[in-house]
Amino acid sequence: MPPPSAAHRRELLRGIAAAAYNAVAGFPTVEYGNAILRLKPWEERSRKQQDIARELNQKFATLPGVIGFAVNRRRSASRRASCRSST
Repeated sequence: MPPPSAAHRRELLRGIAAAAYNAVAGFPTVEYGNAILRLKPWEERSRKQQDIARELNQKFATLPGVIGFAVNRRRSASRRASCRSST
């Protein structure tokens, strides 16, 4: 199965508060891929990352031949503390 086109990726991310993303296809073998999505800052989006991950998982489930899932990465305690102290 060929990798998704740019139009397909845009459709997957429609309505998602994405600041940037990067995808690697074919690593470590041709059947595998990995993508990283960075969300916009909290003040620029209306939804929590958990809600966005849930929506992405629903979209991934509709892709034929794909087993995909979004994972929420937790911030470290030091990063959370620095965010609170800067506001």
